[in-house]
Amino acid sequence: MNSKTIMRRTMPLIIALAVIIIIAVSCTILTKNKRVPSFNEYDPDGVFLEAGDVIITNRQIYEDLKSQMGIGTLVDMLDKQLLKQLKNANNQNYYDAVSEEEIDEAIEKDKFPDGRTGDEEKDQKTEENWEKGMFLYGYTTEELIRENFRLTLARRHYVRDRLEKEYLDSLENDDDDDDTITGDDIEDYYDDNYTKSYWTVVVGYYTLEEAEAALSQLNIVVKQKEVNGKKVDTWFNARTDEELTADEIMKAFIDLYNNRYSNKAKNYPNDNPLDNLVVREGVHYTLVDGKIVFNTTLDDEEKEYPQEDKNLFYYTTDELDDLDSGIAAYIEGLDAYLAEGSELLQSFSVKPKTWTNADNYYYVFKIQYQDPVELDDVRDEIIDKILDERLDATNTIKKELAELRGEYNDFLIYDPILEEAYIKNYDSKHPKTNKTSKHLIARFNGVEYSVDQLFKVLSVQYGPISVIDFYNYEYLLYSEYNKIYEYKGKNQEGVVLDKDAWEDIEFQVETTKRNFSNGAFEQSGYPRTYGWKNFLRDYYVKNYGILIEDEHDLKIYFLNQKVLEEFKDQNTKTTEALWDEIYSPQMQKTYDEFLSAQGFHLLIFKEDAEGKTTDPETWTDYEKQLAQELYDDILAELKTKRTTKMRSFLESEVINAYENTPRFVAHLPQDIASQPKYSEETDWIIPDADDYRFAKYKTAGLKIKFESLTITPGKMVKPFEDAVREIWNEAEENNEFGSNIVVYDKSYSHEYIVTEFGYHIYVNTQTNKRPNTTVDGETVILTLPSLELVKRYEEFEENDLDSDLTRAEEQSVKQYFIPIRDELRGSNYTQLQLMYMTLENLDNFNFTDKDVNKENQVETILQFYIDTYYDSLKYVKNPNEQE
Repeated sequence: MNSKTIMRRTMPLIIALAVIIIIAVSCTILTKNKRVPSFNEYDPDGVFLEAGDVIITNRQIYEDLKSQMGIGTLVDMLDKQLLKQLKNANNQNYYDAVSEEEIDEAIEKDKFPDGRTGDEEKDQKTEENWEKGMFLYGYTTEELIRENFRLTLARRHYVRDRLEKEYLDSLENDDDDDDTITGDDIEDYYDDNYTKSYWTVVVGYYTLEEAEAALSQLNIVVKQKEVNGKKVDTWFNARTDEELTADEIMKAFIDLYNNRYSNKAKNYPNDNPLDNLVVREGVHYTLVDGKIVFNTTLDDEEKEYPQEDKNLFYYTTDELDDLDSGIAAYIEGLDAYLAEGSELLQSFSVKPKTWTNADNYYYVFKIQYQDPVELDDVRDEIIDKILDERLDATNTIKKELAELRGEYNDFLIYDPILEEAYIKNYDSKHPKTNKTSKHLIARFNGVEYSVDQLFKVLSVQYGPISVIDFYNYEYLLYSEYNKIYEYKGKNQEGVVLDKDAWEDIEFQVETTKRNFSNGAFEQSGYPRTYGWKNFLRDYYVKNYGILIEDEHDLKIYFLNQKVLEEFKDQNTKTTEALWDEIYSPQMQKTYDEFLSAQGFHLLIFKEDAEGKTTDPETWTDYEKQLAQELYDDILAELKTKRTTKMRSFLESEVINAYENTPRFVAHLPQDIASQPKYSEETDWIIPDADDYRFAKYKTAGLKIKFESLTITPGKMVKPFEDAVREIWNEAEENNEFGSNIVVYDKSYSHEYIVTEFGYHIYVNTQTNKRPNTTVDGETVILTLPSLELVKRYEEFEENDLDSDLTRAEEQSVKQYFIPIRDELRGSNYTQLQLMYMTLENLDNFNFTDKDVNKENQVETILQFYIDTYYDSLKYVKNPNEQE
């Protein structure tokens, strides 16, 4: 993997560039006999970069960058010309009409697609990564960044106007089917997006038992009454045995909501229980002549706490479907209580309802509904939205601009590589031209574009990236690692130093030529009819970024591959220095950090409004206190259980009890003693005192879940891993591996296992031995190999001899040494060493064009590559990063 490859894989910030690269590489058969335009003012063999013995020419850079970014850059140049000529409705050209404010907004959205998090440190890191990405792709100044976004926005504005014009033009036809937006399109959009909204009280519970208990806490029972000769269920007051009135039902729904969501009240729990009420008189409802009247007036302002939010009971159809896909249809079928002629019995769910999500049960009271606006009132708005959707559809802007360019007769692409790329990836109908030009790559609407112009743009923006691989390529050829052929520069004859190795390279060339003649490259777009010279010219520059002009260049390419192998071998040879620097400390680290265990845990956690788990660091002191109390409670009972029943206790008993636990009634003191409970006098109340065991924690918003776990180093967050390691270390000390139930209790170093996910009650069920092997029927733990042992192993390996190492010795080498060696011999470590080599030689870099690298991009890019390669390595650590 070379530097360009790692950049493309690790920088998703500028996806368009990756697309352009794919576009260029995917071109197929070129017009082989068509003249390829060349430089006019620039000397193709002129020096682009000189660094010691290494000289990189203008032509090398141009051919490399043209094949990768050439067509995208040319299209940018054409579109900028076009958009500076075309005028919008305000008689401004599209390019200059883009405002600075629009650019600011677009940049902000590109940095933070989902908006800023509010965490300054995270947002700053996101911004730095974005800026680094822009820099790496040549946008090294604020001016270049803004020009890029200006062109993007200008394209959008033009295409949006073009789509609207096409629609308006289509309206001149009487046939609706010829409209670009038909009546059916408008009606479908209206039906999908303009739905009813509802004012409704929706109260959800995890289980049916919990839902029924919540109703009984309010002294309400479900009984039947006769309506029009039929028995129907409704709510009765359990104390008076009287049917609830409309106001009493509404009050009951208010109480249900308050009890279910009291933890959302500001500063919950409050000393005055009335302050725990979420639904408030004067905000969500008023009393008119003693009667409850719900507020059904929308307020655009979003409040921090529900008791301050007038829209607490307002739901769109989509919001209801997010709760449960069946709830919106059910509410639609109810009568709205405030609707004229409605019947109370048909305005609410008497019993808890569940639909597609059987884990939730709901009580629903439909207050009122709002019909969507009439279609005729939003027809123009819908048309605008459909146009916007079509604008954002995949390839719309690309397609429309290609059609626009195709409307100009004066559009010629003289360069065959760029022409084929344009036809394949932008406009398949673009007519090929047989015309050629000595120095022009294209002509469009009276404007000529030369090789020199394209080269200038490409070299300034992308040259600093391209030279890194070229430099590494050339530098290795001149280096001490090349013991095969004395390289004297491109197009220069050198001296063969190792005849056998050079003959092997010549054989590689002949084999490649024979394979080409036999059609081996046909599937890649290079049939035998393509021509050997054309194949050399195009195949390697496209796939490897190396300009191969003849068979001698191909020999040098294969030579470079052998020298690179020598470079890798020398840099990864098992020396005493490398042993002390990497092998020994990393093997010791692997040994010290070994951990292998299985277990299960009960996690006590909290979620935010979006359902994301929150870090206990952000919890209130009260929530932390409750989590610890719950932890202690469950842990104490867990330790009374037989080991064989611990799993079922946490997984079933505790989970089920917690889910069925009723919440505290909001307007009562938040303790068990004050809550309504079952007795002979109140036998309709479902919960008794024992059922409230977990109510305090559940009412406060704490959640629990059970999970089975397999623990290995680095898999879990550190505080949790450290806790499990204590148990494992104990097992190693006592040699008690295998199935052995151990509860992490307060006899260990931490009173509570607390991580960013919450509080963990952990039970270890299995501890596994260190890597081992069997010798003479006995288990032998593998120890770390010595340098001498490794060298003996490599000597046998290199000479393909039978080893005289014992089984334990050989297995220890394979267990601890080989994984590190494999990483060092891999491409990522090799590329890391090449980047360091280039970084050390930066003082020798001399660009002929001072506009290239004027912001020291090469150094920044190298450091990015170095950091990226370190990130891909497990055993080799970045010295700039703290452990």
